[in-house]
Amino acid sequence: MANVSQPAYVGTSAFDRIGNRISARVVADIFHIFDVLLILVAALIAKVAYIDAQFGAGAPLSPYLIAAGICGVIATILFQKAGAGFSPEVNSGPFSPTRLFVLLLFSFMVLLTLGYAFKVSALFSRGWLIIWFFQSLVFLIVNRACYARVQRWLVAHGFVARNIAILGCKKAAELLANTLENVPGVRVVAIFGPTSGLDKVRACSNPGHSSLGKLDDVIIVTTRLRQDAIRNILNEINGLPVQISVCVDPLAYDVPFYGVSRVGQTQLISLRRNKVSHWGHLVKAVEDYVLGSLFMLVALPIFALIAVAIKIDSPGPVFFRQRRHGLNHNIISIYKFRTMNVMEDGIEIKQAKKGDQRVTRVGAFLRKTSLDELPQLFNVLRGEMSLVGPRPHAIAHNNQYGETLKQASYASRHLVKPGITGWAQVNGFRGPTDSPYLMQERVRCDLEYIDNWSIWFDLEILLLTLVHGFVGKNAY
Repeated sequence: MANVSQPAYVGTSAFDRIGNRISARVVADIFHIFDVLLILVAALIAKVAYIDAQFGAGAPLSPYLIAAGICGVIATILFQKAGAGFSPEVNSGPFSPTRLFVLLLFSFMVLLTLGYAFKVSALFSRGWLIIWFFQSLVFLIVNRACYARVQRWLVAHGFVARNIAILGCKKAAELLANTLENVPGVRVVAIFGPTSGLDKVRACSNPGHSSLGKLDDVIIVTTRLRQDAIRNILNEINGLPVQISVCVDPLAYDVPFYGVSRVGQTQLISLRRNKVSHWGHLVKAVEDYVLGSLFMLVALPIFALIAVAIKIDSPGPVFFRQRRHGLNHNIISIYKFRTMNVMEDGIEIKQAKKGDQRVTRVGAFLRKTSLDELPQLFNVLRGEMSLVGPRPHAIAHNNQYGETLKQASYASRHLVKPGITGWAQVNGFRGPTDSPYLMQERVRCDLEYIDNWSIWFDLEILLLTLVHGFVGKNAY
């Protein structure tokens, strides 16, 4: 196949010609180091502002430096592991201040535990600790804002650009090039045929012999290529100083890929992230039982007050049970505080609407604040639900939504236990789902939660629920 002409957006900069480009990963790691330094600086500022101002400047500095260093290292590792650090990918999405807060708080809790275990916690003032925590949080947020600006500047000036060449059949290669065209920091410098372009790829890998600049990546598009042709390409370019990747089919670029697994000698592409499994099941179970028990103890006085209010307001039981689908479509009976004059649990259930006459006066308040969901802590402690997960729907509604939406997409919500709160709820998708759009958005958030689950994501959702998740204009 003849060499395909380069796309219009292909270009080079002076930085390419002199080889003066920077690794995006190195830039990200530098800002991770800044995180440690900023936590250290915040601790020292808090010491001067609180300890020295209150008790004089005689307190030794070394304990504060050691504590801040340990906390900074723990926090930075957690940030990297839990998606609150610095990604080398441009426009990887805005960071979550809530997750940052949760992870930093957890880091401080680990530090306090270590201090208690080694009997040195008495050396540190609570006032200093509080000032240090919030000052660190502000510094970390500012550091991420600075990183976003620096990253955009480096991309705009060509410092962190990645030059990519595509090998493959013309139509498939051009389709892939078009999808990469608007990716910040990525430049497709050339499209080559699977055989005649091999010499040009070798030339591009040597910046001194190519006007295209130093080549960083080669992507092989396997569409219409036989196995022996792909193997021949790999043999020809495997020794070049470039990253080699394979694109199975550009037409499937919007299909989620979650890594490669191996069964025997066969390599498989995973189309679903399997994070809530194996150790994930155990971690989530511990989270549910430990936090669920604590929440139950805190909520017991609230249970008593709500029960009295329901009994005074209207005749009928305090609790309401309704059958819903749980993990793997198993039917469970969830508990709620009774908020209506009816107890519907049949093949037809009418969703509550604004001004619904079936809702009692106390029930209206409970539904508005989601306090009617508190008894589902019983379901959590029975192992039927989780604190966080896709909200379960009544069986009648579940069947209706499954028919309205794509069955496979909707059914994926049941890959994890249903939750008392979820990513959809803290994003505002609460209350009636009387339009396909609202249901689609709720399912989208549920699947996004399943795909990105982590213990930190759960804690973030729980914190957001405490902040604003109990009140919503769509809850009737």
